[in-house]
Amino acid sequence: MHDDVSAQHAKLLFDDYKNLFSEKANDQLRFITILHSVTSPTLESVIDAASRMEREINRAVGQAGVACLGATEIEVVNLKLLEKIKSLSDNEARKLNVLQNISDCSDVDPDCGVMIHFHGIVVSNSSLRNKELRSALTNVEDWARSPYQIELKNLFRNKTITQNLEKIASYVTKGGNENLRYNAGFGRDLPEDTDARIWRAGTGRADEGGETLTDERALTLHEIALLDRIWIALMSRRPDMRGYLIES
Repeated sequence: MHDDVSAQHAKLLFDDYKNLFSEKANDQLRFITILHSVTSPTLESVIDAASRMEREINRAVGQAGVACLGATEIEVVNLKLLEKIKSLSDNEARKLNVLQNISDCSDVDPDCGVMIHFHGIVVSNSSLRNKELRSALTNVEDWARSPYQIELKNLFRNKTITQNLEKIASYVTKGGNENLRYNAGFGRDLPEDTDARIWRAGTGRADEGGETLTDERALTLHEIALLDRIWIALMSRRPDMRGYLIES
């Protein structure tokens, strides 16, 4: 999302989180990440995969009897580029392995796929509930294809519950590829020297008979336009343009 749009949606989600969770303690909440699948870069494929993920999340948290609020997120990924640079860092190699495991190899172009994933907060009031939730999540066939597909993390103990909720709301609404560049690792940040190492390794990518791209990790205009169409479609599923939210 554009920075201004992302900031607006982050504030809305932060307000939702405060209304739902501000009376909870840090140790009663978990930050949940689910890496659902990598699918072909078409609007239809992405919406279908996102809808399937959302149904499975609602079913799993309902089965475990916990509350959950988070967002569907999409990210354009380039498996071929990750293959080239996997020797540079364990983080790149880990991401490549996970994406390969959760990809439909017959359907996904190694130059461009779309990773559908979820970030959110769940209430886990007891170790029993936490165990039931993890069991319900791991029983989903699509999420048992690779390590790291499901993560349940404690909130930061050295931050107040409000600080944690604000930080998570900002992270969840960032939109994916916020800098319009491929992310070589998981998460928002990347080591500064990775780009230079890519170029020293001689892995510059030529774009359809044109000149080598100045920025090896820059998304193409087609990929940016695709992200735009996908986000409009996801957001438009609700009148308030927050159709990417999953609340159970």
